[in-house]
Amino acid sequence: IFQLMINNAVFSLLSGGEANQVRISEVQYDRLNRLLSDCHTDKRANLINEAFDRLQRDLKTDQTITDYINLYRNEFIQRVNNAAEIDGFKMLIIREIEEREKPIALILNENDRMSDIELRKLVDCIMEIKNTAEKISLIRDHFVSLHDYLDLLNSGCLFDDEYIALFATFGNFELAIFAKIVFYEELRGGILNFIDIVADCAEAKSEWETYYIKFIKQLEDERIATIGHLINDIDYEEISFY
Repeated sequence: IFQLMINNAVFSLLSGGEANQVRISEVQYDRLNRLLSDCHTDKRANLINEAFDRLQRDLKTDQTITDYINLYRNEFIQRVNNAAEIDGFKMLIIREIEEREKPIALILNENDRMSDIELRKLVDCIMEIKNTAEKISLIRDHFVSLHDYLDLLNSGCLFDDEYIALFATFGNFELAIFAKIVFYEELRGGILNFIDIVADCAEAKSEWETYYIKFIKQLEDERIATIGHLINDIDYEEISFY
């Protein structure tokens, strides 16, 4: 543990950081790789010794710790020289890897689905409501799973622009789920980008898909592109909408 800490403290100093900043970023790693790979052996040793000296000054190490660190100098220099010869700094320098955005894994919990009786009661209530805003509010308050939404959309309880009003309440993530359903065939080809798919699409299999396409087409290209990127990150076609 001592050696690992000394390693990164010295590497931090060599890359322009401070002695007490032992986390090495990708940028610092690249800088170190260039610096230490291009150096002659003697210059590399001088740079390392200067970093060791500064480390002790900056941390104000007592004599015991100073002597202990000095015992490690030559071994450290040799390790760096070996790494430079075999392009092996990635094995020597512990750096922080920037976390990449993880693909979105979607899980449908069957327990989230309504019973047929519950669904039928809600559909009946929705059909009785005349005010669009109230109707959409009721849907968003009670529907959770994708299956329930699909049952709702195919139930015939929404009319004309009520579909648009519902889709307008969804975020990009939810819209991307529906896109995988509506544009399944087009997306499966993997050739066209999503903006082109939306622009070229003219037919739909059902009424709700027709209104979904109409809604997507009226969005700005930037948002359509964002939805398209989300589609590529989705592992499964099912999700619970919370």
